[in-house]
Amino acid sequence: MGNEWNLRVMFLKHRIGVFKKASSLATLCGVDLAVIVFSPANRLFSFGSPSVHSIIQRYTEQAPPPLLRFDLNEAHYIPDERELHAHLDYLGTEPFAEGYRGSLMVGHTD
Repeated sequence: MGNEWNLRVMFLKHRIGVFKKASSLATLCGVDLAVIVFSPANRLFSFGSPSVHSIIQRYTEQAPPPLLRFDLNEAHYIPDERELHAHLDYLGTEPFAEGYRGSLMVGHTD
């Protein structure tokens, strides 16, 4: 009995402190936030700025982050011979070749 009472008193004190800190954070930093806490007696307490409902709604409506940053079809793509020749022709063009040679000569110390 005594332990249960101590838990309730501690929860009450700390809940008020957490909500005050959350309010300060929202006010001083201009952020939107929600704090949801269940008591030892399994009662729900919440604080939100502007409101818990609006924060949860905004969170649930967000698109999930992408899991992969590349396309698997593109990762396993093997170019055909024509594409390889076209790329080699491009690499052999004068402006590209001059820029490449110039970049090699920058680090050259003879």
